Amino acid sequence: MSALLLFFAIGLAEFSAFAVWQGRPPRHLFFILPAAGLAAGALIEILPVRFPAFGFHFPDGLAVWLGAVSGMIVALVESRQGFRKSFLPFFITPLLGFILAAAAAALVWLTAFLRGPRLTAAELFGPVLLVSGLIGFITAFGYTLPRRWFQRYLE
Repeated sequence: MSALLLFFAIGLAEFSAFAVWQGRPPRHLFFILPAAGLAAGALIEILPVRFPAFGFHFPDGLAVWLGAVSGMIVALVESRQGFRKSFLPFFITPLLGFILAAAAAALVWLTAFLRGPRLTAAELFGPVLLVSGLIGFITAFGYTLPRRWFQRYLE
């Protein structure tokens, strides 16, 4: 279970890249944040950790896929000033978590469909959604937690 906490590093890497590149043109965020997510995801993939089996197989490249998707989504939110709007900052972590959970589940489902063994409907909608939700929330929390802590220093 502790191996799933490595997905926190993806969000933390994206926040670090955002903090370092702050003040640059916003269009650069669309390159910088996905690259930071990809790099952190690639590092997680090459680490000798074993993700727990929940009745399905974690596809190879899940961390890289989630890093790229989360980087693009965070860049979009940052370019639209999502952390400064009135009510959005209160709901941004669960919202990002749901979007990333859908991205993770889509990759697991696609891999199960293409490679087999075929997953039953109970497996697809049970453990896959729960673990994808956990991974999505941990990744989103890895970005939003330090973003909120250091918001006053970033502005």
